[in-house]
Amino acid sequence: MSLIRIERVEDQVLPLAAEWDLGVVVNFPTANGILTGDIGIFYNILGSYITTPYQGALLFPLLHPAVSCVLSGMSTQAFADENCALGSIIENISELERRQFWDGIQAVGIGPCHSCGRCAPYTRGVLPGRS
Repeated sequence: MSLIRIERVEDQVLPLAAEWDLGVVVNFPTANGILTGDIGIFYNILGSYITTPYQGALLFPLLHPAVSCVLSGMSTQAFADENCALGSIIENISELERRQFWDGIQAVGIGPCHSCGRCAPYTRGVLPGRS
């Protein structure tokens, strides 16, 4: 399963895994590049911690309490260094910031915009028309 498929794994499967105390290993955490674009939620909540969209995309699964491990490709030394740096970044993110991040992700959703407006508090100044 994928975190960006319509099944909404983060709404259904991950809570069950956490409830049953099962570890979850995430493969393709950047969704083959889909999550490395300029997605404002990563920067609005975690902007003081991350410097690249890639870091935000990796934190997307890593900050979920049910996720135990993320398998990430490291084709260059720079990617390996960036991935390893996330360990110290994660240690500094508070529980409140983690909850805010996941509340924002759930409000925004990853997928096509349906113009519902639920993401407005999280996307001001990031998405066109939101100030």
